Amino acid sequence: MTTIIDEAEERYLAALLERTLPDGIAALTSEEFSQPRHGECFELISHYRTQHPTWGADQMVEAIGGDERVEAATQALIHHLADRGGLDDDHIAIYTDLIQASAFARSIQHTTPAGEATDHDQRVATALANTVDDYHTRLTAPFDHHPDTPTPEETGVDWHTRAEEQLIAALMRDPSIAPQVTTLVDPADMTDPRRKALYEDVASCGWNNEPIDDLRLHWNLGEVAKHTSHTDTETDSGLINRLYATDVDSPTAMAAAHRLNDTIIAEQAPTHHHHHEPTPGPIVMPTDAGDQRPGVQPGKGGDQ
Repeated sequence: MTTIIDEAEERYLAALLERTLPDGIAALTSEEFSQPRHGECFELISHYRTQHPTWGADQMVEAIGGDERVEAATQALIHHLADRGGLDDDHIAIYTDLIQASAFARSIQHTTPAGEATDHDQRVATALANTVDDYHTRLTAPFDHHPDTPTPEETGVDWHTRAEEQLIAALMRDPSIAPQVTTLVDPADMTDPRRKALYEDVASCGWNNEPIDDLRLHWNLGEVAKHTSHTDTETDSGLINRLYATDVDSPTAMAAAHRLNDTIIAEQAPTHHHHHEPTPGPIVMPTDAGDQRPGVQPGKGGDQ
């Protein structure tokens, strides 16, 4: 039976067979593929792609077909991949992330003896499983909100909640605006613990020029659930996928940030009589935060 991971690996390989992948796509290794044959094809295609970056799929297949060192089963898979094709650039990064998340999950399984998984291990596994499911959701319906999750417009949420979500959604699309929006709205100003965790995390990625790590998002939302209670019926995956699918440009995000900042100033005015001016600069995480985030060092700071 073909799994989500099998599908992702084949679609990625088909894209690489078809053309040189866009800049900024994370580099994979053959060990990150779940099937040895897929890893072998990756090395083979990468070899020819490096030598001939402008070749199309037909030229690649012809060259590989003339290589007597390639086994018949691998040749057959190469032809199968060439028949697939058609992968657009918007999805390649998600396929890459999905393959890497799956590889990380397998490494956790291989290094944790059966029956000895700690609570921390279980929470890492849950975050990984949710991350893989999220990638699959965005691949099958990349620009649509989760079918079980109503949009803010459908639920009639207040403008304050909508503005906070617009900031997070905009940062997910363009983390580089973090210095502008966090000068106006500090993570501590978020009125919901889940939105605070997401805003702080994606803003931190923007300040540090790092890619957004979905595994880290899920891990931090898991920490929120562990230490706080909320009445939202929307799942963590539903929230993350909905915000990813929310099309918010930078001007809209800045308008939302200014409106939130005006509200914060107004709320402070009776007692403080001064403007709310968060200190510009990188988001400073708690001293033990690095130990609690799988994107840094899972396993050293959480409950063991």
